Amino acid sequence: MPAANIGLAIVGQTVVNSTFVLLLGFCARVGLTFFKCPTIAKP
Repeated sequence: MPAANIGLAIVGQTVVNSTFVLLLGFCARVGLTFFKCPTIAKP
């Protein structure tokens, strides 16, 4: 049973990490777009 628990823990951690990376990437993209627009608008 310990092996199964370790496997579940690894899968769970991987899912959490993937979600975190996706959210981080999404926030970074939105942030870049948000910061880029005012820069373009400035003369």
